[in-house]
This record gives sequence, structure tokens and C-alpha cells, in this order.
Amino acid sequence: MWGVALRGTGLIGNIRDSMYFSVNTYATIGYGEMVLPYNWRELSPLMAISGLFALAWTAGEMFNIVESHRQLVEDLTASRDKRKAEMKRARTRASEQAHALDTHEEAGLTREQWRALREEIETKLQQLHDAERAEIEALRRHCTVPHIVAHSRQQDKALTG
Repeated sequence: MWGVALRGTGLIGNIRDSMYFSVNTYATIGYGEMVLPYNWRELSPLMAISGLFALAWTAGEMFNIVESHRQLVEDLTASRDKRKAEMKRARTRASEQAHALDTHEEAGLTREQWRALREEIETKLQQLHDAERAEIEALRRHCTVPHIVAHSRQQDKALTG
């Protein structure tokens, strides 16, 4: 942007030199091989200051993105651990029920009723397993860079807001 402005105003003769000067000044490298005309010399420090602010802002946003990503991973891990614990409890209950079916035939059910009940329990276990896989896949699709950036902006608004 600065290079085009310098070339457009005629302060620097060609686009290549104007881009070279503006990048050196904006990045505060300041080789000093080129200078603006005397009446425009105040523009160089302004370009350098805007470059410093842009760099600081970019670094801050990068830290926000990394922190948002870390928080998202932490939340997903906690959610996964909670879901695993729920699935383990459900499997334990189903296993206990299946064991009870095998060992307590005195409940008055026929062998066919016991088999049907066992199949129902196994079907429910499979449904729980499928639901867990679907939830994990949904979380993976949800965990994208645009989502992390949006999450970072929401946190910024909440803090300033």
C-alpha cells in the first residue's frame, strides 16, 4: 500500500524502488539507501510506526488464536473424557444386565424372551457406540481455523464489551 502511494504521488520514481523503500521503512529495517524528498521526510517515521503497530497487532492476534485453539482442545478433551465415562457406565450396566439374563432364568421369561431382551441390549450398546462416533466426527468438523478465529473474536468482544 505504501509503495503504491509513494509511486502514485511521484515521491519515488518507479514502483520497484517505491516498494523497496516502503517495505524497508514499514518493517523498520531502514537500510537508508533511499530517502524521501526533504519536505516529505516526516512520512518515513509514520510508515515505520504504522509497521510496528501492525506487527504488534498481528502478534497479539496470533497469540489469541493459539490460546483459543488451546482452550478448544482442552474443552474437547474434557467433553471426550466425560463421554467416555458415560459410555463405560452404560456398557457396565448393559453387561451386568446381560450377565443377569444368563444367570437368572428364574425371572419367569422363556428362552426366546431372554434372547430377544439380550438382542435389544446389544442393539442399544451399538447405538451408543454409533452416537459416540458421530459426536466425535461432529467435533472434528467443528474444530476448524475459521471457528477458532471466530471464537477468538467472541472472547475479545466479551472482554472489551
